[in-house]
Formats: sequence, C-alpha cells, structure tokens
Amino acid sequence: MADRKNLTVFGTGVLGSQIILQAAYNGKNVVAYDIAQEPLDRLPDRWERLRKD
Repeated sequence: MADRKNLTVFGTGVLGSQIILQAAYNGKNVVAYDIAQEPLDRLPDRWERLRKD
C-alpha cells in the first residue's frame, strides 16, 4: 500500500477530531471540513495541549 501524505476529514466531532490529531501528529497533511465552524475553531487549542504532553 502506498504511503499517503495527505488526508481529508469530513466532520470534526469526537471521532473526526481524533483522526485529525493522530494523522497530524504522525506527519500527515490534514484538511478538515465540518458543517459548523465551532468544532474547527477548537482544533488548534486541542493540538497545542496534546503537543505539550
């Protein structure tokens, strides 16, 4: 299987956000879409908290 470097995620709820964060942590380029803006706005803060741990 080819090593994929890009990932698109539709939905940034509980499952989508975990997929996004794990993929980004492992060096993937991630593009996220959600029907609402609020979940997208929370992702950078969650990312920073995880990076500090």
